[in-house]
Amino acid sequence: MANPRIQAVGERRIPIILFSDLVGYVDLNQRHDPDAVELVMDEVGRRAQEIIERHGGQITQILGDEIMSLFGYPQAHDDDSVRCARAARELHAMVRELSADWVEPVLHTRICLHSGFATGEVTVFWS
Repeated sequence: MANPRIQAVGERRIPIILFSDLVGYVDLNQRHDPDAVELVMDEVGRRAQEIIERHGGQITQILGDEIMSLFGYPQAHDDDSVRCARAARELHAMVRELSADWVEPVLHTRICLHSGFATGEVTVFWS
C-alpha cells in the first residue's frame, strides 16, 4: 500500500517516441556467427546514439534490433517533431550506408530500418 504522506506531483508534456527496428535481423542471427551479429548491432547502437543525441533526443531502450528514443522530455523544444523526423531520416541513411559498406560485402546480407513515431499528451509523475 502506498504511503499516504507521499504525494505524486505531475507535469503535462507532449513527448514524441521514435521506434526503429532492423529488417533482416532474424536472417542475420540464423545465418551468421553471434559475434558478427553483435558487432553489427553494437555499431548500429553506437551510431544511433550519436544521431539521436545530436537531434536533442535520448535513447530510452535498445533491445535486440529495436531502438526506442524519446524527444521532448525531459527538455522540450518547439520543434521536437522536426528533430524526431530528422533523426529518423538520418538513422535510415546510416543503416543504408552501414549495410552497403560493411554488412552486405562481408556477411552477404542486407539490412534496412523500419521506423514509426507517436506523440500525445502525457502526465509525468514523480515523488
